[in-house]
Amino acid sequence: FMRTASEAGKISMFGQGEDKRDHVYIKDFAQLLGLCLTHASEGILNVATGASSSFQEVATTITGLYQQDGKKIEIENLPQGSATSYRHFDIGTTLKAFPSFHYRSLQAGLSETWNETKSA
Repeated sequence: FMRTASEAGKISMFGQGEDKRDHVYIKDFAQLLGLCLTHASEGILNVATGASSSFQEVATTITGLYQQDGKKIEIENLPQGSATSYRHFDIGTTLKAFPSFHYRSLQAGLSETWNETKSA
């Protein structure tokens, strides 16, 4: 969404963006992978925050970041091609294996990405 907003001045999504997904910040993924390697972990765990956010929430957060810099980003709603879907993951195994590990919130991850993108 950030790349499209920068290039086209808008974010396009299907329907009203009500589909929900668990969005993981790439640095959190890298940190979790590092923990798995350090501890020689074996088995399966879900790389997910446990908190699903709608695409509308993601788009609104991103447009807010652009507004802080005085830029207006349009949100374009395209026809919904399929039924609304929600995805939620159990992160109990991750929390048990790495109790001190915490994912960043959606806002924090997007803000950090925004700040790094601006300075690049």
